[in-house]
Amino acid sequence: RLRLANGQEVRLAAIEVPALGQPFAEEGKQATRALTLGKEIRLEGELDNAYIYLPTGELLQEMLLSGGYARLARDLPQSELVAQLRSAEAQAQNQGLGIWEGGPPSVTFPTLVPTSGPVTCDASLIQAENPIRAEEAKDHLGEEAMVVFFPIRTESRNGDVTILAGVEESTFGIVIPFGIASTIDDPGALYLHRCIAVAGRIEQSVAGGPRITLRAINQVIILR
Repeated sequence: RLRLANGQEVRLAAIEVPALGQPFAEEGKQATRALTLGKEIRLEGELDNAYIYLPTGELLQEMLLSGGYARLARDLPQSELVAQLRSAEAQAQNQGLGIWEGGPPSVTFPTLVPTSGPVTCDASLIQAENPIRAEEAKDHLGEEAMVVFFPIRTESRNGDVTILAGVEESTFGIVIPFGIASTIDDPGALYLHRCIAVAGRIEQSVAGGPRITLRAINQVIILR
């Protein structure tokens, strides 16, 4: 929320910011203060859901998204303005700014191996340095790797989408954060029951299974 000179508070439309005490919450607060303190701003909308325009004509929400201090809210109606905000968020993701700190992994994507006839979903489908299978991911925690797997289910939590290789939480999966998932019409329809490869750092999830969290959508390639 943004407090005006008259004491009223404004809720910023279209974005979500980290809660107090969370990473980059204080940095986002300071960025907002620097952009608005002592300046004449223009509001569009109601106090509980407003777009804030700075004296330069720039949109505060866009500035916070492009700096990695916020993420785009879910289920926003499609519009030219939302597309503009989505582009700002994608820029921060690709540069690894703020809440997207870390950036895309250093692992590069492979080229497909030419094949003919039916194929199985395994590491032989790609040309990459030491690609691994989903069941091997647990042995490579903390490492950058290329994992080839066949996802069979999805689950959603707090806007993030997880694509899993099996029915158990302990199986390998990829986590698509809210900011990236919101740019995909239907992650499940895109990736489920397809042979895919994902590049990134393998970490252990709270549920115990190995996961790769996407920093950019181009970490994933559909093989078959």
